[in-house]
Amino acid sequence: MITLQAPTTASPACCGKVGSYRLLSAKWFCAFQGKMMLRWFTAVVALAYSTSPARPYFDTGNSLYEFCQNPRTYAICLGTIIGHYDMLLANGYDCGPDNHRTKQQIMDIVVKYLKDNPAERSDVAALATYKAMIAAFACKKLP
Repeated sequence: MITLQAPTTASPACCGKVGSYRLLSAKWFCAFQGKMMLRWFTAVVALAYSTSPARPYFDTGNSLYEFCQNPRTYAICLGTIIGHYDMLLANGYDCGPDNHRTKQQIMDIVVKYLKDNPAERSDVAALATYKAMIAAFACKKLP
């Protein structure tokens, strides 16, 4: 049951006002609304601090090289490099016959390129794959 009380200067301000009267039994609503505001504020702050500075790519050569050095993230390394290689081919590059190349061979070429060119590891990981494939297989853009 909702009871109404005339406002007095001694009564605390509550978010549940009806006209000039306060809802006494709606204190739970005030507490709920305060908790919701706190949750929203916490979520916004957490989101703001969890995001890194915006960049137009996901992985750098450094992160790819780290994936490739760790046996636990070997699959991530292999999948990333093969994805880059597939996109190179899908974008109209010819890297010669693929029938004798293995995924492991392609990964080894990129890892060697990253190891031999540490100054280029801060670039986009896909660019490192592109440069490694161009150097190893003389890939050319088809007209």
